[in-house]
Amino acid sequence: MKNEIIGRFETFVIVVLIILGAFFVRLYKISNPIADWHSWRQADTASVGRIYVERGIDILYPRYYDVSAIQTGYTNLAGWRFVEFPIFNIIHALAFKYIGHFSFDTWGRLVSVISSTVTVAAMFFLGKKLSGKWVGIFAAFFYAFIPFNVYFTRVILPEPMAVTFSILGVLSFVYYYGNSRKILLFISALFFALALLLKPFSAF
Repeated sequence: MKNEIIGRFETFVIVVLIILGAFFVRLYKISNPIADWHSWRQADTASVGRIYVERGIDILYPRYYDVSAIQTGYTNLAGWRFVEFPIFNIIHALAFKYIGHFSFDTWGRLVSVISSTVTVAAMFFLGKKLSGKWVGIFAAFFYAFIPFNVYFTRVILPEPMAVTFSILGVLSFVYYYGNSRKILLFISALFFALALLLKPFSAF
């Protein structure tokens, strides 16, 4: 019993350190302007949130600043942005407008950083449930600190949030499969639905 308690405590400490490390490593130059890799795509995503801040949130008719025919081949004078359901953009706009303190660009990155930090925790629990605590620890560690992941989970894009919802959906379903509590199945379905709304490729 004593060894088991120590093992649980050590596991808890390791996981907490991984989660905190994942969060803080993504804060590096968090206030940088949107001028890095895929800056055009990040600017497009951010502009939806900016218009929400300026004109109010219209969830079914998101707009952005590009009115050209580059994206679709048709002139888009109204600036419609029907690429993904604007869950990310709404959270981005609300955080900037009502919490404030940070710049608009910083809040966009922080939404992704927080999403990816949740994913790190979910990866641990998923790995632990399927193959044991060490698989969970290694899964969380590598997701947290692989350089590619670090960069692409601090961008102003909806993909990090879509991954978060996808992993939470899988995790909820795995727990449902283990004890057949219907509430977990509904939670899993909700997370999958949100992931699909953000990025349809989440189905795969």
